[in-house]
Amino acid sequence: MMLPTHSQGRKSDFGADIPRTGNDIIEAVIRSLTCCLAFVLLPSAPAVAAFDIAKALQPVRGLAYLDVGSSVYSGTDSDPFNGDPTFSASTLVRDFSLMLFGGFDFGLSWWARTTLRADHVILGEAGLALEVFKPLVFVIGRINNPVSLTTRFSNEELGLAEPDNLVYVTQPRSVTGLLVRGTAWGRLSYAAGYVPADLKAGERTFVASLSISPLGPTANREYGFFSNEEGYDQVRFALGAGGMITWFHTGSETYVRTTADCLLQYKAFALSGGYSRLRYYHQRGSGFLADVNHGGFARASVFVVPDVLRLVAGFEYLDFDAPMTSWASGGEAVINVGLVLHVRKDLLRVHLEYRHRHELDGPDLQNDNVFIAVKLLL
Repeated sequence: MMLPTHSQGRKSDFGADIPRTGNDIIEAVIRSLTCCLAFVLLPSAPAVAAFDIAKALQPVRGLAYLDVGSSVYSGTDSDPFNGDPTFSASTLVRDFSLMLFGGFDFGLSWWARTTLRADHVILGEAGLALEVFKPLVFVIGRINNPVSLTTRFSNEELGLAEPDNLVYVTQPRSVTGLLVRGTAWGRLSYAAGYVPADLKAGERTFVASLSISPLGPTANREYGFFSNEEGYDQVRFALGAGGMITWFHTGSETYVRTTADCLLQYKAFALSGGYSRLRYYHQRGSGFLADVNHGGFARASVFVVPDVLRLVAGFEYLDFDAPMTSWASGGEAVINVGLVLHVRKDLLRVHLEYRHRHELDGPDLQNDNVFIAVKLLL
């Protein structure tokens, strides 16, 4: 959504418009800071250079995402801290995000996003990206984890109402650091970077990924194209692989994360699947013990009424040696089925889903759920 443009107000003595709204004031502040930054970085440049940079400022845009949900049925053992989409009897705000982004005509862009989750956890993301040319973009900040095709999607871009539990067990959803990424020929993309997760603890992380779309770029969402979008009537698929390695300077722990996945989109149908693995080496006595969390997933989506009503299904298998969450060790299989109603494409989505979880080890819990999720994207 484009924020209101600068209003034409009374001219000042210097010929500039005087801000009359909150958005005008924000834009004026940004332009002023830009001019100051230009004088700092280019002290020998004439004053007009700073104003040339200010003129290159692109309009600030914003997105708001709201996700509310309500339980229709919850098994007696359902627990939100175990990954179940369980809510109170009343409707609950599950996710609220606000994002602002903008940039300059010479390839520098910025973004800032804050997210409030149902568990009252506030997450912040912000960064700068400098595009030298399409195959070479420098990024610094906090971004969605680029290790796989699926972790790059935000919650509002997923086909199901909930992300896979597998993602939370094996891969962090976002990373903070310095990355280099790019695309070539509209078919090949890569990312590589350094993530200083915890410098005080001596933790170091490197991340890298590579993906290819031989027949052209896929849609920037998991569930594919709408009927009037370019690429709708063409087969599009992508293959991706990536990994992260984290170690401590003491040598006591090492995490090796690997993933591979694929995405197929054609007309009203979309299919995604993948495998993810976390291998955790930690010191035990005089030697090292390797624990493995891994699993696979598959998700399918098809519009039964074009651009309006979509049928979704998903399956995931997880095997835990050393869970990174409060969930019990062992493994589980999860099945999701549901319907999604689209109102004006992605403006409003209503999910009605059933989730069945089957424990592969330990007691069989009564944690099936039927829930409604309403997602609004402005």
